[in-house]
Amino acid sequence: VKKLASGLASRQSLEEPSPALNSSPAALSLRRGEAPIHLGKKMSAKTSLLQWVQEKTEALGFTIQDFSTSWRNGLPFVAIINALRPGLLDLQELKQGSDMENLEIVFKVAEQELKIPRLLEAKDVAVSNPDEKSIITYVSQFLQYSKEHAEAEEAPGNPESSTRNPELGAGIQKALCAVIKRPDLAVI
Repeated sequence: VKKLASGLASRQSLEEPSPALNSSPAALSLRRGEAPIHLGKKMSAKTSLLQWVQEKTEALGFTIQDFSTSWRNGLPFVAIINALRPGLLDLQELKQGSDMENLEIVFKVAEQELKIPRLLEAKDVAVSNPDEKSIITYVSQFLQYSKEHAEAEEAPGNPESSTRNPELGAGIQKALCAVIKRPDLAVI
């Protein structure tokens, strides 16, 4: 997690923080005209990962505050999956499901479609206080997936790399979810 987050922290820009972060000390210091507090100081791996999650999920209206209770219903995982692979899951449909159903679907889709190992069980996340370290470990797998696929897309010889739209990243975050109709992903 630290290795992945250090790459995020080193890429942090001085852009205006996202709305989800506006009450953070960094945002407060920016409003006062001061330098953000992560300049000159290393951002923790946990904070960097949380910031990445917030960037990936805010376009779908999520405000992720932690790596514990924010994840119980599985919907933040849906938002991350759709940020990485737009249209893979239907957020509106999953909002109708139970926490356990959502988590089962998310873990199965992540494993089958993104090749992210299933490190969590739904019954361990759909509780009043899910284990923070377990969720951090699992979410870091999505960050790794994101980095690996970004590098592969930009690699020389990739026919799509020269034709890629630079606005695609923003488009992914704003993408609406499509219904997934795959019997092989059905929860039993």
